[in-house]
Amino acid sequence: MTIPVPPLSGEGLTNGYKGDSTPCLRLLCSITGGTSPAQWEDITGTTPLTFVKDSVSFTTNVSARFWLADCHQIPETVSLATQLYRELICVPYMAKFVVFAKMNDPVESSLRCFCMTDDKVDKTLEQQENFEEVARSKDIEVLEGRPIYVDCYGNLAPLTKAGQQLVLNFYAFKENRLPFCVKVRDPSQEPCGRLTFLKECRPTKGLPQTAVCNLNITLPAVKKESESDAEDETEKPDRRHTFASLALRKRYSYLTEPAQSPQSPCERTDVRMAIVADHLGLSWTELARELNFSVEEINFIRVENPNSLTAQSFMLLKKWVHRDGKNATTDALTAVLTKINRLDIVTLLEGPIFDYGDHSIENGNVFCV
Repeated sequence: MTIPVPPLSGEGLTNGYKGDSTPCLRLLCSITGGTSPAQWEDITGTTPLTFVKDSVSFTTNVSARFWLADCHQIPETVSLATQLYRELICVPYMAKFVVFAKMNDPVESSLRCFCMTDDKVDKTLEQQENFEEVARSKDIEVLEGRPIYVDCYGNLAPLTKAGQQLVLNFYAFKENRLPFCVKVRDPSQEPCGRLTFLKECRPTKGLPQTAVCNLNITLPAVKKESESDAEDETEKPDRRHTFASLALRKRYSYLTEPAQSPQSPCERTDVRMAIVADHLGLSWTELARELNFSVEEINFIRVENPNSLTAQSFMLLKKWVHRDGKNATTDALTAVLTKINRLDIVTLLEGPIFDYGDHSIENGNVFCV
């Protein structure tokens, strides 16, 4: 087999194939077959190479993939090649980044970031939940299955755990949603900032990264509560930040005020389920199927809650907790949400909002019967 020698990676460098004692030209091989991803190994030391002009020839008796790589960090050749290969096999798509915002109070806002391959922005759940679109990018190339990391700058600070970075996994023709909250750093200044989307996780050291996309956002004004919620707000006019939607608050009164800190384990469970239900949207039926609910049970939930996706989602989670008992854990829910590609909710489960009200959780179990 003959393979062309790759171009030199920089001026004044040599690849060592003309006699250097430690050649940087490495022959990699993968014997995985079919459509399986390659698993590379360095066979330079066990395969005699013949150099003819600007090509390399060698003999093989196996059916495999071969890669001639020029790498000056010889011990890291396989790991660097694997990293490059994984990126090269990702399918590129043209997508838009869209950001929605809704003010919870004058200094805190809920944000929803999307990376979408279609133009169905107007059909998102956020349009029904009184979110406002605050930014939209042009078409940008993103890679299927790759994570996109999000940083926030300016007068806005994300409400996350120390060291936690916001991440959004992109899959074509899916609702790639990332929900999180931001706080205004200086209330005396305009509530604006910049969201930066990156291919790699934020480095602790090293050169700054090139952003996939930068979006400048300005938070919308705080809206007054709707007329349907006006009676509830009469007694507590300053209450704004809630863990559950209006439909759930009417049914579970203790969800209306986080400061009241429910003491019962089941009350805390309901709060956590309300958080998940508020984000599930149309995905609740897909989640129900993965949780092995029958068509009849799914239709019953629809009939019982005909006008609210959030209430349907909440009822599904209640039934799941009641049915599975001690097996209804956060870990179990995370596994199923990952399976249906709702990594945005998985990120929410791992965030500080889910530590609410209980610091003695063991074995990943934050639900109860």
